[in-house]
Amino acid sequence: SYSITITGDPKVFEVSFFEVRHASGQNIMYRLSNSGGETTSGYYDIGSAWRHDHNSNSTSRGLNQGQGCLVNYNFNGVNNLITGKAVFTRVNTGLYTFSGSYEHYFHANESSTTQYNLLSNGHVNNTSAVTQIRIFTSGGGNFTSGTINVRGIA
Repeated sequence: SYSITITGDPKVFEVSFFEVRHASGQNIMYRLSNSGGETTSGYYDIGSAWRHDHNSNSTSRGLNQGQGCLVNYNFNGVNNLITGKAVFTRVNTGLYTFSGSYEHYFHANESSTTQYNLLSNGHVNNTSAVTQIRIFTSGGGNFTSGTINVRGIA
């Protein structure tokens, strides 16, 4: 997983991915935390995936999830790559809305050619100022390459 401390209680912060490779059959997820620990409830989010070929394969994530999730879809193949970003906006102390847009594709040496556009949005309600974000996979798989950046904007 990937964790970073957030300082200064930013009004807006951004999480960007560049060619983050993750384990086969895993969802990429995130949790916000504060001095009391990770928030494991109070996430209300919706995520969707559309295939590039406009086939009917798509998925959506429901409401009131235990952690934020970029999209609830098990991408297959060992060379999954995600590029994109999410922006988190503080509404009140501990309450952030978020919106993300990502591109899923495979490394050139992967035999699969199914690619997706991913959208995620919603909000998370924490009880105090957010001090950390952790990004991980649903089954505990590793990120094996790529870049993750978190930066305060305001």
